[in-house]
Amino acid sequence: MEHDHRSSQESITELDAYLREKTIPIKQENFDIVKWWKENCHRYPIVARMVRDFLAIPTSTRPTPQMMTKIRNHLRRYA
Repeated sequence: MEHDHRSSQESITELDAYLREKTIPIKQENFDIVKWWKENCHRYPIVARMVRDFLAIPTSTRPTPQMMTKIRNHLRRYA
């Protein structure tokens, strides 16, 4: 249990450090979030692992026809 507690504390400390990081204006045209995380993942390895999950989410709010076909086929297995 001690290891879990320590990892949790390290995560909080790392998250706090990340949140104290100077912000970059969103309107900065040449800013690339993926590039920033590639360059800074060593500074915040735990946060970087969480960020990968968020960056992997498609930006489209409407599924493509191909995605709908895949979902439909997947759900048919359970019908």
